[in-house]
Amino acid sequence: MPASVPVIAFLVTSRILDHSGQLLTLAYGLAAASPPLVLLFAAFPIASWGTTAGNSLLWWIGFISLVAGGLVPVLTRFMDHSGDKIRDVGIEFDDRTS
Repeated sequence: MPASVPVIAFLVTSRILDHSGQLLTLAYGLAAASPPLVLLFAAFPIASWGTTAGNSLLWWIGFISLVAGGLVPVLTRFMDHSGDKIRDVGIEFDDRTS
C-alpha cells in the first residue's frame, strides 16, 4: 500500500505538467534517478538476509547492489555532457515549457 502513494503523486503531477510541456522532462528525471535508488533500497534487505541465513552469495549481491547504487549517480556526473543543450536558469527561459 505505501508504494501506491508515490504512484498517485506521480499521476497527479503528470496531469498538472501535461499542459506545461514538462511531463517528458519529469519522466526522464525519474528514469535517471530510479535505478540507483532501487539498488540502494534492495541492498540492505538482501545483505541482511544473506548475513542472517549464512549465505555469503546473498551478502555479496547486497554489497554489490549497495556499491553500484552509490556509484551510479557519481559516474553519471562525470559522463560526457557536451551534447547536452545548455538552458538558462528560470522557467521563463526554458524552451521545454510553453
